[in-house]
Amino acid sequence: MQGPVPEGAEVVLLEGYEDLPALKYPVSWYAARVRDGAPFAFAKRTHGFWDRLVELMEFSDDFRDLVHEAIRRGNPDFPSWDTLERVLRIDGKTAKKLEKLRKYKHFWEDRFFVDLVRELRHPPDLEGWIEAQALRAYTKAVFRPAIHEPERLREVLLALAPRRRPWHYALTFKDSVVTGEFNEMLETIRPMPVVVVGPKHLARLGERCALPDFRHIPIHETEAIGDREKVLAECRRVLASPALRGRRKIVLLQAGSLAWWLMYRLFPESERTWFLDLGRVLDIWFPEVVADQRWFLFDKAAIVKAMRMEALYPA
Repeated sequence: MQGPVPEGAEVVLLEGYEDLPALKYPVSWYAARVRDGAPFAFAKRTHGFWDRLVELMEFSDDFRDLVHEAIRRGNPDFPSWDTLERVLRIDGKTAKKLEKLRKYKHFWEDRFFVDLVRELRHPPDLEGWIEAQALRAYTKAVFRPAIHEPERLREVLLALAPRRRPWHYALTFKDSVVTGEFNEMLETIRPMPVVVVGPKHLARLGERCALPDFRHIPIHETEAIGDREKVLAECRRVLASPALRGRRKIVLLQAGSLAWWLMYRLFPESERTWFLDLGRVLDIWFPEVVADQRWFLFDKAAIVKAMRMEALYPA
């Protein structure tokens, strides 16, 4: 990482690679910027996105060759978008094979993944747009932290993700429920209108977290990507409603790759609005949902104690 490390941050090397540094700030740093600073969007990509692109390399020789050439050149402007888009044009048969491989529905259809790569290459040139990266699902993952080997994920990350600004560490908020730091973020957002975009069970989050001004925009468990234009329209409607227009508000997202896609469109047009992609962090308030999630089970006792959740998880 060029230049001094910013005050309050530590450098995390993704999977130990010296050429993949990310800044890890404490949650208090983000909370302070919600209280006192300009709006930001914490937009993250973890192993799932990079795993998908590794799988595309296995199906497309042209894409694989382009990735390797980009690494060789080390030029953030290579490849051009025209060249990359041409290589990303996969046929319907290949798209169906890729979808069948992981049952990641609609990811490869209707240009959704092309949009994601384009937005990766050309992030919003806006103060407050934070790009966060990780090559695993949770920090303490011991066995195979991603579907593919870290070196293969590193290849697509180095080839396609330009570093015009330092990356943040994508798993900061998931780590923060283990230490209890996330409580500060909850206290910070509690007086604000809170909008959650995520699966139907999150409709009860306002009650579980004592959020008095709460709204939920539901997404379907398997059809959310296919429904993305409808979800985007509903987000716009809610954020522009008379009850929220002009007010300081925060949007929490639990929507996989769709979260990035939504924030890319909403953040530039939203006023006095913060966006946080929290991944599956919010599931901890729903024991019936989080019961089989490895990251939670690994640190369950610490999370329950740190987040003061004994009533939800009686001994």
